[in-house]
Amino acid sequence: MKFQIDTTQERDIDLLIIEEFVSDKNFARIFLEAAEIKGEYEVERVIHSKIDAEFGESDVVIILNVNQKRHALHIEDKIDAIAMPMQHDRYDMRAAKDIAAGEYDSYTVLIVAPEKYLETNKEAQKYEHQVKYEQMREHFAASCDVRSQYKLALIDRAIFEQKNGYQWEANPGVVSFCTAMNEYRKAKYPSLPDISESWWPEFPTMKDEFANKVSEVEQALEAMWTLYDLSKRIAVESCTV
Repeated sequence: MKFQIDTTQERDIDLLIIEEFVSDKNFARIFLEAAEIKGEYEVERVIHSKIDAEFGESDVVIILNVNQKRHALHIEDKIDAIAMPMQHDRYDMRAAKDIAAGEYDSYTVLIVAPEKYLETNKEAQKYEHQVKYEQMREHFAASCDVRSQYKLALIDRAIFEQKNGYQWEANPGVVSFCTAMNEYRKAKYPSLPDISESWWPEFPTMKDEFANKVSEVEQALEAMWTLYDLSKRIAVESCTV
């Protein structure tokens, strides 16, 4: 069976990693070996897109019970997206904060990406523990069942997109501007969410709030017109009587 996939998003790979890690110990071993974790383990909790308001997002967090200790795997997944400044360091900051809060006892940060990305991206090279998409590909290529072939096609498409894409580089001027803007936001408008420090600033949650306000206004206007029409009918009926 052949699968034709238009595009593979990082979220697709995030969920693939979660599904396979918890259901296939041979697949999980790819990540455990990269993290230098040996012996028996038990998955206690899996979190997709774990966000900290101060230090940003971990794509996937898998909390394991290893030798009666809770150990967290923080997984950064990249296909060809821009690497944010201090992205690796912020993983350490988030993990340290989680440990202080008692969520787990220790942690390892891994990056999973196509081989070309790992070799050419400067930020990716800061990660001591790495898993290549090609390793996952090899795992699925060894099986002939339809499910594995679908996962293989998904990964192949991601590798193809990375090879045929281009390498993003953060512009120092943009980073400086966005950093200053973020500091101003924290000081003056702390309720607003963090913004990217290397891409166009945006506040997506505000769009939702605006849409809700527009909806409320539309409902109020509709109610006003209904009352206006009703009052006209009452006035006409009063005159005819």
